[in-house]
Amino acid sequence: MVNLNNAYKGKLKKSGGIFSLLLIWAGIFGIIAIAVYGYTGNIEAVGGVFLAAAISFVIMLYQAAGSYEGRIIEIKKEDVYVSDDDGGSTETKVFAIIQKPDGKIMKLEMGYNNWKVGDYIVKKSGEINPVAVQK
Repeated sequence: MVNLNNAYKGKLKKSGGIFSLLLIWAGIFGIIAIAVYGYTGNIEAVGGVFLAAAISFVIMLYQAAGSYEGRIIEIKKEDVYVSDDDGGSTETKVFAIIQKPDGKIMKLEMGYNNWKVGDYIVKKSGEINPVAVQK
């Protein structure tokens, strides 16, 4: 694996890292806790907000912990079944097929990224979203 600290120096967009995410997370759940207490007047209801905050924090750490990199070799659309209260539906999602330097293939949902075939994607540990870099 390439040492990202030296190889992409100055090429990666800084997003603030895990500390800024933690501050944003704490601020959002602080506001929600105050709103719940203000609406219900019940301090015990804030316990539910704390539980939701703890669960979301674990999920956020899990997403930020991993790191990977690779080149996009294909972009394809797939119909994905999404269940909901009405029984579910099929949505079309766009996936990037990425080949890692070790030859392994991974599939990554593109979301709103404007990546194209040939882009090199890097996801650093501590960051939530991968970015395309010049390589």
